[in-house]
Amino acid sequence: MKNSVLFSLFIIAAFAITAPSQTKGELSFGNYAGSGTPFGSSFIAIPYRTDGSSTTRAPGWGVEVGRADASDIGELLADQNTLRLALSRIRTITAKELGTERQRALLGIESEGMSPAELLTKAQDWWKDNIEGSMDRIASNPAASCAESQEMFSLLLGNERQKALLGIEGMGNIEIFTGTVATSVKKRCREEKLDECNATGRFKQIILWAVLEERQVQILSGSASDDSWMKDALTECAIYELHYVSTTKVDYDLKLDSVIDGRIPLKFKPNEGGLYAELSDIKIEGETNSDVNPFLQSIKCTAEGITTTCGPGASMLKTAFSAIVDLEVKYREDYLDESGLSKSRIVGDNKLKIKFSPSMHSTAMVTKAMKDIPSMTLPNLEVGATGFWIAHKKSRTGPLEVTFDETERGVYPILFEFTRTGGDSEEDITAFDTTKFELIHKPNKKPFPPKKATPARRMVRGTP
Repeated sequence: MKNSVLFSLFIIAAFAITAPSQTKGELSFGNYAGSGTPFGSSFIAIPYRTDGSSTTRAPGWGVEVGRADASDIGELLADQNTLRLALSRIRTITAKELGTERQRALLGIESEGMSPAELLTKAQDWWKDNIEGSMDRIASNPAASCAESQEMFSLLLGNERQKALLGIEGMGNIEIFTGTVATSVKKRCREEKLDECNATGRFKQIILWAVLEERQVQILSGSASDDSWMKDALTECAIYELHYVSTTKVDYDLKLDSVIDGRIPLKFKPNEGGLYAELSDIKIEGETNSDVNPFLQSIKCTAEGITTTCGPGASMLKTAFSAIVDLEVKYREDYLDESGLSKSRIVGDNKLKIKFSPSMHSTAMVTKAMKDIPSMTLPNLEVGATGFWIAHKKSRTGPLEVTFDETERGVYPILFEFTRTGGDSEEDITAFDTTKFELIHKPNKKPFPPKKATPARRMVRGTP
């Protein structure tokens, strides 16, 4: 039939409209395993509906952090509505024209009209004018969520797959996965992962996306992807401070009561290996680097039968160190429901595993002069680390190091806020300690790049 090519193109769009929704692949941070691809589609399945019907939406991270503004939101909703109308029009025409063509075939009446080549050209031009523009803009709009951006790639991929099935020349796999839409999806999703990290302190989504990109590139070309963006993102947003105040009592020949206040900066430290070497040894750690941090806030010492005075002041013998072993917080996940609407839900758990090694200070003790006994100064009286180490013996995991697991969330920017109390003895020394901890998020946010002027939207005009 002369109209068969046009009707084939209508079927392509109709297939994209009605493609069934599939469950997205799940990922595990523990071993960086999972399924799925960066663009929301694999070579076998399309995990997102592609009907373009997202006319109501939850605000994405781009909106929350200021990357997107009201004009971006308005443009996104307008493009989504234009796309929905365009696809709806194709669906309506498909149903009408296919019915007419089938009746002609049953009656043995030959179709009339343009040649197949002319019909193909007209249909492709209509698709390009009324669908591709909206797809491109939605995929790159900073107000769109990663899922909404991925939806556009799924629409493109579904269209190209059906072209191939019908013997119509289209884009090759390499061109599809390196073209404008795919590039926009990659950029939009990278931005969203960074924005979420800057806004919440959660960083695992950056790592998971880097893994998905790596797998996609290996499937397409067998080579490694550029993971410098991941290092840059973590360097910008995975920055924390562990604030602690330790109140320690040590009892042996002397009794020492001390209060130490410290702040340890924790930052992502990249290594020189490739992506998977990086993932096997993620480091977010730090130590104090000042003579007054941690600060010996108070010190009191007593000895039986002797009047003593300790301090004021102390010198640093050992800095304080800390490292984040694991960090997860409940987070908002943006997704598309089965009808294609953009929604969000709270998922995940609050979990912190952190290593801590306290500082060690040296102060002096002076004894008061007594009859026939002059006053004496005893230098290098150790304060801090030993008392904490003995008191928290049950939490030891290394030399002068303890590890704590916590789930108690704070109020942002405090991610976790908890108190650890311990008491124990070793040889002839008894120690008790209460330490209050706060893990504070302190990202070094970079300014957003200036916005580029976007082409004006084109409304759906006419029919193919």
